[in-house]
Amino acid sequence: MVPDNILKEHILSAIEEIERDGVHSGRQSSTYDLKYKGQLYPPKYVISLANKYANGEEHIIGNGDFGTITKTLRETLLNIQNEIMDDPFNRVFPI
Repeated sequence: MVPDNILKEHILSAIEEIERDGVHSGRQSSTYDLKYKGQLYPPKYVISLANKYANGEEHIIGNGDFGTITKTLRETLLNIQNEIMDDPFNRVFPI
């Protein structure tokens, strides 16, 4: 379950942390990426780190939480991109 008090500022702090420290081993995305300012990030890891900024600790996200993750990211006006789709139109799916 994704906590409902994660705000855009927490997600942006998580993205900054990933830019600074990279994605930890085992935390890469497998199917979807969050696209922000032309860069791709693993959405579960972003939300996990965002929880650290919102609630003081990293939150491990389960596979069943993806719907809640996309809802949380949609509310912050970010985009999600399917890594598998390699088409000439570079489809970005708004969330």
